[in-house]
Amino acid sequence: IVGSGAFVRYVIAEAVNDQDLKVLLTGEGGDETFGGYTASYAAYLYDKLTSFEWITAVKEAWQMPEPLRAIKGALFFSLPQTVQEPLLRRRVQHRRDELNASLPIPMEHKLSLYDAQSLNDYLVNTAEKGILPRLLNYNDKMAMAHGVESRSPILDTAITQLGRGLNADTKVKDGYSKHI
Repeated sequence: IVGSGAFVRYVIAEAVNDQDLKVLLTGEGGDETFGGYTASYAAYLYDKLTSFEWITAVKEAWQMPEPLRAIKGALFFSLPQTVQEPLLRRRVQHRRDELNASLPIPMEHKLSLYDAQSLNDYLVNTAEKGILPRLLNYNDKMAMAHGVESRSPILDTAITQLGRGLNADTKVKDGYSKHI
């Protein structure tokens, strides 16, 4: 079992089927398109720091829910991959031991997430190489177990292109991710 989300998705699909509905609309892709993950803060701050927008970076970091975590993440983005890899391996192993995750992301994909020059690069990497493809497949199986089709309208080409075209300041603002 991946976590409580899998069970919830299964129960929701069952309830949708009990109502004689055949399609379930989900919100998958929102975090990857509009910057909803905590690491999005870090990518945003890294983006601001490397473009010498230090006042904006400090202002945003101060307003974020976990400013020290975001700053630490921004510093992580600035490290060379030879330093990032052992740190990520240790973190991933700790989380696996702690959560017994059954949807691991291959290390080369995890490293490529942090090989980004901007928030938008990070979000594209997350959508294409992160856990999203596995979750979509898993959610589809949970829904189809009850004869329900699971759709993710946020992943529509027009919406993802819109999201990828937005400025990072539109996605992270006043300490909130997915600001739009």
